[in-house]
Amino acid sequence: MPSERRNQNINSGSSRLGKPSPDGAPWARPASSNWSGWLFASIFGVGMLLSQSVAVVAQVPASVPDELRTVAEKSLFTATSSSQEVEDFLARCDQLSEHIRCVEYGRTVEGKPMTAAILAKGNFELGQKDQRFRALVIGNIHSGECDGKEALLEIIRNFALQPNSEWLDKLVLVIAPNYNADGNDKMGKTNRPGQVGPDAGMGVRPNAQQFDLNRDFVKLDSDEGRNLVSLMDKFDPHLFIDCHTTNGSRHRYLLTYDVPHNPSVEENIRRVLREQMMPELTRRLGTQGIDTFYYGNFDRSSTRWETYGFEPRYSTEYAGLRGVLGVLSESYSYASYANRIRGSREFVLANLNYCVERGDELTRLVERTREDFIATAKARPE
Repeated sequence: MPSERRNQNINSGSSRLGKPSPDGAPWARPASSNWSGWLFASIFGVGMLLSQSVAVVAQVPASVPDELRTVAEKSLFTATSSSQEVEDFLARCDQLSEHIRCVEYGRTVEGKPMTAAILAKGNFELGQKDQRFRALVIGNIHSGECDGKEALLEIIRNFALQPNSEWLDKLVLVIAPNYNADGNDKMGKTNRPGQVGPDAGMGVRPNAQQFDLNRDFVKLDSDEGRNLVSLMDKFDPHLFIDCHTTNGSRHRYLLTYDVPHNPSVEENIRRVLREQMMPELTRRLGTQGIDTFYYGNFDRSSTRWETYGFEPRYSTEYAGLRGVLGVLSESYSYASYANRIRGSREFVLANLNYCVERGDELTRLVERTREDFIATAKARPE
């Protein structure tokens, strides 16, 4: 995910961590006055080992027919899907289910189709006003971080196999699993040094123009960026989730997350995400054996836990400034590929379940925010 770091300590107060010890332990125990900082470091450092040792290997339900297994599942979690394989998989889900329809929302720089799956009961069309809660989820913005893509394909498939899902009575879901399709097909085994799998290789971070697509939500210099924002304009989601994999620091969590930091994001949006939604999702995922926390990295001196910037060039910051519930998902690059897919899938589903449960409340929140935006824009200065 983001390679830049900001001095935004996401906890109250700044943790001062111990120095690396000569015997190879993650951190030496400091003087007693710095005990709390050392404990914080120990939890993160030793917990990294725990996250690998207690990981649960993902299993494919026997009821899933072979033609509806993802490339990751078929390969026993050693490979990821090409862009053509994504297209073929989505087409099979579309053919199988009346409530799944695939649409092309644009073309990449190299001319590949950008396809989204619309999951909805009834004849829903993009741009149609619908009273149900609307969620947009994307994967593969950095295509080497491919477990989000595979997790989203599993979600689409599982909905295809559940024609009577009660969720779709209250939810319209649009999933774009392979946003950076050009980068996805430039696969190599060394594209993500340090990431555990897939062994057969993964795509690259930038698009065909060598743009980082998660830095392009203001300039919109890329075809992909303009196409996604056009999709957001038409669909008008209440929730936006962007699926990534971490780049750096070792810690104890299978998945970390974040929400918009920009102070111009409407206060009630930030409060609901930070004070209600994320704490509840953390609790629920914990009951499934999935430890989660706020996304970040240690700074170079290992004394601060820092998150990424607040600028709207980032997808979730941009979504927040649109008055949308913006959520960043970051699976842990040092966990196994199978477990990263599981973590990403369960995190997305937990978000959707929470929003379905509170659909009316969250819909009103987002709609009121947008009404306030419009009223403010129309107001004449005195």
